Amino acid sequence: MIYGNNLADLAAIAPQAYRFLQENDAATLEAGRHELGDGDYVNVIECTTRTREGAQYESHRDYHDVQVVLAGEGEACEVAPLADTVETQPYNKQDDYALQSGETRGERFELTPGRFLVLGPQDAHMPTLALNTPAPEKKAVFKLRVGSIL
Repeated sequence: MIYGNNLADLAAIAPQAYRFLQENDAATLEAGRHELGDGDYVNVIECTTRTREGAQYESHRDYHDVQVVLAGEGEACEVAPLADTVETQPYNKQDDYALQSGETRGERFELTPGRFLVLGPQDAHMPTLALNTPAPEKKAVFKLRVGSIL
């Protein structure tokens, strides 16, 4: 897991994500999937943050997640070692995810515009948590193949 507060640092870690952010205006970027090439892509999501109650962790095997808030107050993302969690939904190869119980308390990271979080297969993560109260946000979740970034 890598947590950063300067999007320029993504140039060395995940150049395809940094390039996309530089070439696109976050304010006008349409929600949905955008192909980056070589199997990498980004999901632009417009949503409302949520409370932790009832939330679960997710994990991935084939892709790193690079989470970037584009607009709004921001969100919290809780991260725990995958080995410390209990799987509640088995791994779905087609969609590259499994779910884990939210009973474990992980480390909380605040993502506001300009900050990013890079998550690997060992990182169970609970994104889109409200910083204070649920609020609307726009975010980019880059899905970058394991081995394609730093």
